[in-house]
Amino acid sequence: MTENEIQETATITPDIDVIEDTSFSYDGYEVVRGEYFAHLYEPSITFNNSRVSLNTACLKRLPDIDFVQILINSEEKKLAVRPCSEDEKDSFLWCTPKRKPKHITCRVFFANIIAGKPKGL
Repeated sequence: MTENEIQETATITPDIDVIEDTSFSYDGYEVVRGEYFAHLYEPSITFNNSRVSLNTACLKRLPDIDFVQILINSEEKKLAVRPCSEDEKDSFLWCTPKRKPKHITCRVFFANIIAGKPKGL
């Protein structure tokens, strides 16, 4: 796609505010490889606004599981999700009854993860 085609595409999209900078140049920029971004069918966990959620791909990998525990390995800086029963300590319902991802509020956990202090959780 040429620079003119890009500008034409941008100007015919009415919902998007485009700031046209005629002095801008793509020189020195590199395209970010697509593998660095999450893909729809890959399991992922999201931390946002003191909440955590796991995507639909996670739910599909564990289709009969309603409750999970989140485990942290502080040494290796890894997080794991373990299926469990409702009765187990620190288990939580990770999906809605219709098997959709559920956003779980977790203010203290969120703060510790963001601060890089998962020890002692």
